[in-house]
Amino acid sequence: LFQSDFTGKFNLSVLCEYRCRTIFHCVLRGIVLTSCFSQYLDSVLDMHLCEELRLGVCATADGGAALFNMEDGQFFVGIMLFEVAARSVLIMKHKHGTGYSVLAGGSDGTIHRIPLNIDPTSGRVDEDSPFGVSDDTDTVIKPRHVGPVMCMASPGEGRFVSGGQDG
Repeated sequence: LFQSDFTGKFNLSVLCEYRCRTIFHCVLRGIVLTSCFSQYLDSVLDMHLCEELRLGVCATADGGAALFNMEDGQFFVGIMLFEVAARSVLIMKHKHGTGYSVLAGGSDGTIHRIPLNIDPTSGRVDEDSPFGVSDDTDTVIKPRHVGPVMCMASPGEGRFVSGGQDG
């Protein structure tokens, strides 16, 4: 796969060759944040690119989701949802441009909203600490779908729509 960007061609085939193996960041309300260093070997189910942040996120067949830098194609953190597989992903801009969140739709119908930690100086995601969450952060959006969350889209700031197997 190839995706054109502002500087030329960006090779997204690295997504099919990337593997998250090291899990060490932290555990938060059923979500494990992982640091990714190796090559990925699983199929990509969904992907969203945010040109404003030069950031991408993909959901993979192993149930995880991973953030990557669009400029160099390097993955820097993964997200594993406990007991469910991520099926769809989205980067959503908050209302009035106050920040961004990653949304991950699970195979059990849940959608998790995980705020991104944006560096105010650079306007980019802090790759060393990408998520603005703590141990008591509830990331689940209610109500949930009855079946898997198959797709998500954001028609505007602070809003998103989701499509599930339940309609």
